Amino acid sequence: MSIILLAGFLILMLLLLFKSLLLRLVPDDNLMTRSLSKVVWFQHAGWSGLFLFLLNALLFGIAGLSLYGTTYLSVPFLHLVIMLLAVIASLYCWISIGHADIKDRKGRLFMAVLGSSFYFLLCSGCVYRMLTLSADSPEQDQFMAFIGLLMISIVTLTAWIACLIITAGNRRTAESPLQ
Repeated sequence: MSIILLAGFLILMLLLLFKSLLLRLVPDDNLMTRSLSKVVWFQHAGWSGLFLFLLNALLFGIAGLSLYGTTYLSVPFLHLVIMLLAVIASLYCWISIGHADIKDRKGRLFMAVLGSSFYFLLCSGCVYRMLTLSADSPEQDQFMAFIGLLMISIVTLTAWIACLIITAGNRRTAESPLQ
């Protein structure tokens, strides 16, 4: 499992290095981009950052509930499919938000920092739990809890970096219309 996690981390970081290729995977005129580019509040850095924060929380919550639901099923490797779909959905939403955004560089950066802070807060919470990990009862395995928290930290750190890079760096300007 840790090899799959690290491989996914490396693949995503390689994709972020070749961000132009990644941005071309999602068309500029998709439904989410068209909808967001038409609303006035989205061009305000604070509101769009809050929207991105809530979207990240929603996507993470859906993925978490889906993963929790797989614990009641005896289908092998279904959790890997759910995690892959969660990554694809997140990338699609972040790229669509990047396409719809026409703010200046400072506004895009503020939106990206505010929106991706959801994953930063999750990562910080996991690191804090790792540092303060203690057994409440003799049957609790601290090592496995540490490994689980470490994996969650890697996933949330990767999501934070990816969301920040994709939504902060944008090639559109106010002069280049969506049509």
